[in-house]
Amino acid sequence: KDDIAIARKSKVIVTTLEEVELLKRDVVEKYKKAQETFADAPEKNQEFLKQFSFICLLTFDVYVKKLMIEKMIDELFTEPASNDKKSKKNAAKQEMKEKGNE
Repeated sequence: KDDIAIARKSKVIVTTLEEVELLKRDVVEKYKKAQETFADAPEKNQEFLKQFSFICLLTFDVYVKKLMIEKMIDELFTEPASNDKKSKKNAAKQEMKEKGNE
C-alpha cells in the first residue's frame, strides 16, 4: 500500500512540475509578445502600454478558464434536472401516443 501511495504522489509531483514548466514557457511567450506591442506609441507611454498588454495577455486565459469552470459546475448541478425534464417530456409524449392509438 505504501509503494502505491508513494507512486501516486510521485506522479502528482511530476505532473505538477511539468505544468509549472509549461506555465513558465507560456508566461515568457506572453511577456515577449507584450514587449512587441505599442512600438509606435509615444516613448513615454510605451512602458505602461507594454505592461498593460502583458496583464491583458496573462488574464485572458484565466477569464476563459473561469467561464469554462462555471459552465462545468452549472452542468453538474443542472444535468439531472434536465434529464428529469426530458424523461417527463418523453413519458408525456408516450402517453399521448398511447391515447391516440386507443
